[in-house]
Formats: sequence, structure tokens, C-alpha cells
Amino acid sequence: MKLNNMKYDYSNLLVIYGNGRNVGKTHLTCALITKFSAFNEIIAIKISPHFHDVQNADYVVNTENFKIINEKNPHTGKDSSRMLSAGASKVYYVQCTDESISMAVNTLLKKIPAETAIICESGGLLKIVKPGLSLFIKSDNSNSKKIPVKDSIVIQSKNGIPVIDINKISFKNQSWNLMNN
Repeated sequence: MKLNNMKYDYSNLLVIYGNGRNVGKTHLTCALITKFSAFNEIIAIKISPHFHDVQNADYVVNTENFKIINEKNPHTGKDSSRMLSAGASKVYYVQCTDESISMAVNTLLKKIPAETAIICESGGLLKIVKPGLSLFIKSDNSNSKKIPVKDSIVIQSKNGIPVIDINKISFKNQSWNLMNN
């Protein structure tokens, strides 16, 4: 990790975000976890600005400004549960405000070894980190005005399924990459 333009550089981090709900963010996240967990330890992170009670939560951190929960149940149907079921070795569900995202993420990333492959579903994270790869899922059906952050790969979504050949994504030398061919 090094400081680069006031953002922490995490080449072992892949960030998936989109221009709305039901565009296929979790679908793509789970497909990548399934593919890469056969050869790598994958840690998944789901970040949400929405606070709500989580039943039987295994809190790693529980403050007024942010909560980090270690997902342990692969059978609830929640996004974090689906990631665990897809093969992630650990899944963290983070609830935080925009103002506390930096503190929450820095707290969490200190607990994850730098060589570990991380897949995170969150658009807000790109305000503070430079990932190895960021994928923006765009649906023409969304009324959202969200636009991709610079250097993000834009993927079209058709009926909630991202249109991308995941075989072009690689994790080598602790870094996420997208092959051009």
C-alpha cells in the first residue's frame, strides 16, 4: 500500500459498482469469487451506506459511525451471504456513512494480508482507494445519474446480467488486471 494522489493504492483490490440497483453487481461479484476461489483465497466486502439491524451479527467493529460484520451464514440470501456461498473465505459487510468510510475501510483493510485477493462491492470506496481494477456496471434501464470514476471499466448490463467475459480478468502477482484480448 502506498499513498498515490491522496488515495491508498491497493492492487489486490477489485471494486465493483454500478449506476443502480439490480444491475448485476452481486451477480458479477459472485461469479468472480467462484472462479478465483479455486486458486486463491478471496475475501469479499460489501459496503452499504444504509444502517439496519443485522440479526445474529458477528461484529468485528460496532460504533455509531460504522459497523463491520463478519458474515458467517451462507444461507440467508443477502448479498454478503451469497458471496460466502460463492466461495469467499471471508465476507465482511460494512455499514458506514460517507464521512466514516475512510475510517471503516482502513480499519478493515489492516486486518487483511496485503497479498490476499479482495473483491468489494461499493462505489463509495473509490473516493479513498485506487484499486487494481474497478468495474462499473451500467444499465440503460436505470434513471441514475451515476457515472464511472476515471480508469473504471464500463460493463453493460442486460436484464440484470453484466455482459463481460470474466476469463479476461486475472489475479496475478497480487494484482487484479483485465486482459485486452
